[in-house]
Amino acid sequence: MVNAGSLVALSAAALLVAIALPRKPLAPPVTVAEPMNPVAEPLPETSLLGLWEGVKKQVVPVKSDKKDYSIVYAEKRGLRNNNPGNIRHGSPWQGMADVQKDQSFITFRSPEYGIRAMARVLGNYQKIHGLNTVRGVIGRWAPPVENDTDSYVNAVARSLNVSPDQTINVQAHMLPLIKSIVHHENGLQPYSDALIKDGIALA
Repeated sequence: MVNAGSLVALSAAALLVAIALPRKPLAPPVTVAEPMNPVAEPLPETSLLGLWEGVKKQVVPVKSDKKDYSIVYAEKRGLRNNNPGNIRHGSPWQGMADVQKDQSFITFRSPEYGIRAMARVLGNYQKIHGLNTVRGVIGRWAPPVENDTDSYVNAVARSLNVSPDQTINVQAHMLPLIKSIVHHENGLQPYSDALIKDGIALA
């Protein structure tokens, strides 16, 4: 028969053994690469549900304007999709809508997430690819294979008050650069500076 003192001694010994045993290190968090280019280099869709669920869990709530741009400007594809840069499907992005009705272009939950994606792509153009002129940035964003790239370049350069080949700091020009791209992609730019800054801040 085991008395109470023996049980206490055995429990204490088991606890000491458990503490002494090496612990398995935690697995690093799964990250999902986002596409560098919205048109020319779409990455393949992932079929791993775990990765997709991981991205959805990273979505951060944002403060949207009360206006629902996707309804007010429903005739404009990019605005209807909350994707004013018209970024094509590729790897999952943060803030993607649960239902993707457009087979070519991503639908985001709010315009801030569409703008966030634009800021990520544009920032990577300079950081990773060394593009630091309007001609270099827009030439990659809207390649001539399906765009009038020269007109696009000239329109954006005028809006930034620089020449197409003038060196710029993309990050420092992010707000006017995004506003100009949104206008060129959709025929208008309806978002407030505050909303665009909220989207950039998420990038």
